[in-house]
Amino acid sequence: GVLAVVTRDISTILWAMCFFALIKLVLPQLYVYWVKGFRGLGTNSALASAQIKYAYPFAIANGFFLLKLQADQWVVASSFTPAVFALISIAAVVLSISTMIRNPVNNALLPKFNALFRDGDLKQARALLAKSYSGVAFVLVPALGLFFVAAKELVDLVYTPRYSGAAPIMQIYLAGQVTGVFAA
Repeated sequence: GVLAVVTRDISTILWAMCFFALIKLVLPQLYVYWVKGFRGLGTNSALASAQIKYAYPFAIANGFFLLKLQADQWVVASSFTPAVFALISIAAVVLSISTMIRNPVNNALLPKFNALFRDGDLKQARALLAKSYSGVAFVLVPALGLFFVAAKELVDLVYTPRYSGAAPIMQIYLAGQVTGVFAA
């Protein structure tokens, strides 16, 4: 943030971001080398291949989901005035609520679900999936309802009353998320 204010140059900011990404890549490796001692990777190529084949569809699905969200923003940015774009961007903040509740549950259950599927116990896998969807719905529906009812107050509190026009759009997004809960 400071670099953006001081330089006001996008290329400098991009170079700084690349530099910090490189640091994040190198630091864990240096930690392993200096603290734990380097013993080699010792990877099992068959296991790594199986894990990549398993994770690849999830990575592709997440990539398409994120691309869809970004494409939505591009369409809005190119189709509306900056004021309307600001309102829609503020309203779209609530789209992450479902993700923040679903992802931890999915990540916690994925190993057990994978083991059941691997063992051919599809009945238990379906039961686990139904149980997880029920648990997510039990938490998500009241949370979305709370945000739906308090949308105007939330926008006024976080973004000031000037942007209160985002509240009805936010409620539309929240209603869409509720339908997604029942679709699952």
